[in-house]
Amino acid sequence: MSLSAFVPTNTQKARTTAIAAFKRMLEEENVSMEFFQANILLDNSGKRLAATMDRFGFYLATNEGKKGKLARNTATSYHRNVKLWLFDQYPHLRVPTELILLSKARP
Repeated sequence: MSLSAFVPTNTQKARTTAIAAFKRMLEEENVSMEFFQANILLDNSGKRLAATMDRFGFYLATNEGKKGKLARNTATSYHRNVKLWLFDQYPHLRVPTELILLSKARP
């Protein structure tokens, strides 16, 4: 039994929706998921992953969906879920990417 069995259903649905939004962003940018994964694996500094997360945040802030713009808390939730999903896939990039993202948050 894996740990994912203990994750609440709502959390699993939110993560699935966020990942779908991330894949839509890649499609709109004409980037395949395979190309994205290959680029992330080539970069050990975390800069590409941080840049992609910045781009995804911009996409969430400016994208008009079927029901208009996303609410701020929804966009934040999507961004966080995708970031954690990517950190689960690439655990060696967690610390460098977090440091880059934190340094951008400081004025």
